[in-house]
Amino acid sequence: MTTVAIPLFVLPGALNARAEAIGRHVVSALSRGTPCPVYAIDGPGYVDLREAMLDAMLASMFVEIDGSAPHSSALAPAAAAHGQLVRCRDAAELLSLAAALPGQTDIGLQMADGDAPLAVALGQALAGRSGQILINTPFPSRPSNRSTP
Repeated sequence: MTTVAIPLFVLPGALNARAEAIGRHVVSALSRGTPCPVYAIDGPGYVDLREAMLDAMLASMFVEIDGSAPHSSALAPAAAAHGQLVRCRDAAELLSLAAALPGQTDIGLQMADGDAPLAVALGQALAGRSGQILINTPFPSRPSNRSTP
């Protein structure tokens, strides 16, 4: 059995405002055994997110992936177990990666007030791929007990 990864999308306003706290929450989820690949647009706050994740975990357990790489590498579940940060060059690339995700039970979303238009577009890209989208919760809000054979 493998644990199901729960992807987290961090939109630009939230990334700029809460990058370090989000990074700590991701590492906490990983320490509880919940794989949590993070998708974020390279911009204000991105370096802070990456550094917060690196500061809280062994560098050997951290993987940063360029979102423009072939989708299979940006969506690799093995890397998610380590602490995968997918760097997207822009909103279009973030939405493209979201649309390529396999079905998920939960998906996390960190957003701020100015992120609403992108959040709507992301919701459309994820339509039918998630049972629920957890918005601005300490992610994940509960340990995932879901697994696949």
